[in-house]
Amino acid sequence: MDGRHRAVIIGVNQCSQENRVPILRFAEADATAMRDTLTDSVTGTFDPADVTLLIGRDATALAAKQALRATAMQSTADDTFLVYFAGHGLLPRVQGNGDPFLILHDTSLDKLDLLPDLGLRMGFLRADVLEATPASSLLILDCCHAGGFTTTERAHNVEGALQHAINDIHLRQHNQHSALLACPRDAAARETEELQHGLFTHHVLRGLAGAAAGIDGAVTFEQLGGFIASQGLHPPPVFFVHRWGRTAPLTRPALRTASGWATGPAGATQGAVTVQVSANPLDRAVGPLVRILERAFRQGQWPRGGQTRAHTAVPSQGGGGKLAGERELAARAELIRFAVHADAVAVVSFTPTSYDVDVTTSGFSATTIPAVLNEIAGHVGASPIGSISFVCREDSERLTLAIPLTHVAPGDFTCLLVVNPDGTNLEIGEPLTTVLAALWRASSSDDALLAEFGILTALRTVYGRLPVGLYHYARQAHSQLINSLTMVFEPVMSLGSKANSIGVYAWEALARRHEDDLRAPVDLLAAAEVWGDQFRIERDRILGVKAIHAYCQAHAASTFAHDVPVPISINVAVRSLLSDAYASAIGDAIRETGLDDQRVTLEISERDAIEPRPDELWAPSPNVYFQRRLAHLVRSLGVNFAVDDFGVGESSLHRLSTLTLAHIKIDRAILHHPLALQEISLVVRIAKDAVERGETFAARSVVVEGFDEDSPVSLRQLYQCGVRYVQGYITGPRATASLRRLSAELRGQIAAELEVPQ
Repeated sequence: MDGRHRAVIIGVNQCSQENRVPILRFAEADATAMRDTLTDSVTGTFDPADVTLLIGRDATALAAKQALRATAMQSTADDTFLVYFAGHGLLPRVQGNGDPFLILHDTSLDKLDLLPDLGLRMGFLRADVLEATPASSLLILDCCHAGGFTTTERAHNVEGALQHAINDIHLRQHNQHSALLACPRDAAARETEELQHGLFTHHVLRGLAGAAAGIDGAVTFEQLGGFIASQGLHPPPVFFVHRWGRTAPLTRPALRTASGWATGPAGATQGAVTVQVSANPLDRAVGPLVRILERAFRQGQWPRGGQTRAHTAVPSQGGGGKLAGERELAARAELIRFAVHADAVAVVSFTPTSYDVDVTTSGFSATTIPAVLNEIAGHVGASPIGSISFVCREDSERLTLAIPLTHVAPGDFTCLLVVNPDGTNLEIGEPLTTVLAALWRASSSDDALLAEFGILTALRTVYGRLPVGLYHYARQAHSQLINSLTMVFEPVMSLGSKANSIGVYAWEALARRHEDDLRAPVDLLAAAEVWGDQFRIERDRILGVKAIHAYCQAHAASTFAHDVPVPISINVAVRSLLSDAYASAIGDAIRETGLDDQRVTLEISERDAIEPRPDELWAPSPNVYFQRRLAHLVRSLGVNFAVDDFGVGESSLHRLSTLTLAHIKIDRAILHHPLALQEISLVVRIAKDAVERGETFAARSVVVEGFDEDSPVSLRQLYQCGVRYVQGYITGPRATASLRRLSAELRGQIAAELEVPQ
């Protein structure tokens, strides 16, 4: 169908005050957003000249009726005609079982009681507009009582009845209109301050922007309705679709330019010049991928707080840890089944002589396992696990997607079997393999957003550049997760031969999921390395600002609030130090808290090489360029710099000897090296070298990290090597969000350890 796409879009926040109807906040904005989405110069399929927008004072009953009727009569059988309304819907006061009214700007309920035809009734939409036009007509209502548009015989609640509605094409020729209605007749729609939209329209816009896109990158009315059905809205929307409503594309997000879910190359127009990002191999798969993620993580299936809530085939009573683990794995299999609309899921361990069904959902039949796995056994191991899968067609009724999870030896492997998944999902191809394998391995102790971000990171790891919309969504999720972290502080202890010379020299800010966590959220913090510079900079910016504010708050609440704060150390990546946005945020935080006079030390990550990217030139040389950047930050921010974790990664002797540093941190790995004392002595010597050469007036401090009772080198030996600062469990069991003094008992013990025997 190649006709024109026409639309009448209406939004009304406020009607006559005599009606005493609450004023809406976002109906007119919703209508405007719908118009903008449908007519977008890149992704929309509607010409702006064929779209009538009526909002505010322009949205009178007469204007709406004229626009609707005129467009209906002007349309041809090849056209698509869409009607959208956002506003109040009210049941008639005189005849409660009659047609609900759509409330326009000039609607008077008192007059409607006497002359109902003065208003815009849903019956008018049905009989005089949608059924009167020869075009394929589509209706979207975001208002209370929207389900009153139709009768129960001709509409279906989207939960579980969508396919029946889709197949219902035997109605008369003129009954070819389709409708997507915010709620049943006896229910209310709502809008939210958080979303700045009506809740229903928020999801409609998300769907049109790409979340509802099919494998071809377009969004049809049928796909939009199916997407809305998957959102778990309450009250549930009402949806039915007929004829051309199934196939007419409303948007083509394969050309999306904005952030958010997308399905293809982005384009932007400036004047007569068009700029378009090259296509991505995953562009056509994004719509189905998004729907899998929606079902896995946003519809109540993901376990919260480590507690499995999905139905499983494992008995719930009895126990111990083994049974609890089995229940968790069974719940994960059930989650995969739900996410891809499969009949059943199982995990099977296979050897050349036998097999074991480790985990299964209800409805799984093991009768054909040997045949399926024997067929693929020769291929397993030839390709990396997690990137290859096999589609096995056993008969006309059964299709199994087999995803190898582990490979021990030829013919010895573990496999995820997914029986009869939705065909659209199979069209995704290898990315589906990556998603399901990562979903199986995800930790149930993670919250839904963290687990979902882990799936996206797995896709990024395997496929490199992701479509722009997925990238932007991952970036938003990453920022939200980093913002959710808590800052704790671990003391750096100064050493001395007397108890009163031992104390807290500095604090290091550390990120934790929760204050009670003993370990850092390593996977989350390291994910930025997979995603690239923007993620690194955002991670360091958020954590740096949080660390400065949290430290000042903790110091103000401490028992030594009257003391001048000792320095605080914050980890930072090399690329973040090159970012003006990062520097500006750190500078603002220092000024806001008053934490100046070089009280902030930025510790350069040992993971990062100090070198330009292939597309950059650091003149006159990389070392001079980076030194000048650090000098600029010292002058503009008043910060110090340090090298973190010397002895691992990129933290080398060259870095120690060439950078202007306040202190050097030695990684705990060196403590376990056979030549630990010689290496530590060398670092201490290098730290003093800058003073001896006259480059600075103060020696760089040397801090040994990770020192505890298991360290093979004693505290006295470190002290004799010239080390005056240590950091680790020697000062307490863990880092905390509050600051604490070293106890007199601990200081006495440390001083005693440092005494040289007579």
